[in-house]
Amino acid sequence: MPEQLPVRYVRFTLRQKGFRPRTLTLATTLMEVPAAELAQLYLKRWGIELCFDDIKTAMEMDFIAAKSPAMAMKLVTTAIIAYNLIRLTMQQAAIACGHRELTRLSFKGSLDAILQFCSHMRKASKDVLSSLKDKLFQAITADLLPHRPGRIEPRVRKRRPKPFPLMTKPRQVLIAQIIASQAPC
Repeated sequence: MPEQLPVRYVRFTLRQKGFRPRTLTLATTLMEVPAAELAQLYLKRWGIELCFDDIKTAMEMDFIAAKSPAMAMKLVTTAIIAYNLIRLTMQQAAIACGHRELTRLSFKGSLDAILQFCSHMRKASKDVLSSLKDKLFQAITADLLPHRPGRIEPRVRKRRPKPFPLMTKPRQVLIAQIIASQAPC
């Protein structure tokens, strides 16, 4: 890391119909990018947050049960490849069906449709495969998300934590400790 890092502060006002104007200050190391372009990039961040949410929630990657860093990397890499393939299929469906707003297609709906059609497509002959692909694309583009501009999701936990401590020792060590504490003196 360098001893000093130049930082630029960019202040801009968000104006959205139906809402009060909000002034935001953005700290960035991008010195050459115009302020208006930085503001547009900032507004696109919500779409990126939703993509991360798709990976964690729909693909169940919020917890990685791996015992080694190498295995964790394999799991994450596999999930990213699968995510990109699903997004590619969504894009192909949008192009094939003449759908213009790719961001309105439901990732979870697309994932469910792909999983549903997968077994049928695996068994299908080449003649039937083309029609199944068209039906898959229609199913993907039929599941549209509602248009909700300016939507904000609170970052809160839905579930309360359990009143038990975390398991920080091997199970056998904990069992031995419980047995030792229950032994009569």
